[in-house]
Amino acid sequence: MIGLREYMDDGLDAEKFRKITLVINAPLKEGDHIDLSREPNRGFYGTGLSYMPGKAGCYGYLTAGTLTVEKVEAQTVRLQLDAQFELKSPTEFEGACGTLQYNNTIIARQRYLQELGPWEGVPREADYFEEGAPGYTH
Repeated sequence: MIGLREYMDDGLDAEKFRKITLVINAPLKEGDHIDLSREPNRGFYGTGLSYMPGKAGCYGYLTAGTLTVEKVEAQTVRLQLDAQFELKSPTEFEGACGTLQYNNTIIARQRYLQELGPWEGVPREADYFEEGAPGYTH
């Protein structure tokens, strides 16, 4: 599983997040080109306001794409992601979302499940603000 988490603070009540999660059912080897649209690979995308996760923004599923494994090291992997997502508004606001093309290089580092929390996507009983911002505490 590969999770990209980005937090952007544009000022008071304008903090935003972007989350991309890829589920890959194979070990990653240097030089691999993985077709993300083939089963059992899956991908999810979400973006919105940090204080309203799931209530504003755009959310959806991967419809096409490739993941290229450029470099594998002991605790990190350098990946090139070229993906297309079909997004919808959680409020069903017409024309707010649509198709998103995402192309970027990702440096992923290994993390263990017990290190992860709501920001990274591990469910637990938590304030929903914890899902929308890293390191949020009451």
